[in-house]
Amino acid sequence: MAFSCVRNTVIEDWHIDGRISQEEMKSLMKVVVNRLFTVISNATDRRFAMGLHIYSSETRLHWDQPEIDESLLSLCLGFETRWRESR
Repeated sequence: MAFSCVRNTVIEDWHIDGRISQEEMKSLMKVVVNRLFTVISNATDRRFAMGLHIYSSETRLHWDQPEIDESLLSLCLGFETRWRESR
């Protein structure tokens, strides 16, 4: 998830252009991976889920509404289809 949703995005272009150093990229990705792991590992804990919802609701008040990334969806479904057909 970290690779597909964070690393393999515009941030990779910034890294290539030198706006983010290797050390900064490494630090960012470590935080992202650890946070995603924490959320996924605790997704079924109702207290954690409620706390995350409250925290997120207050934090993202001025963010745009999310949209489905059709290119990522298509890419992943294509990989799954090719994998299944190769079995």
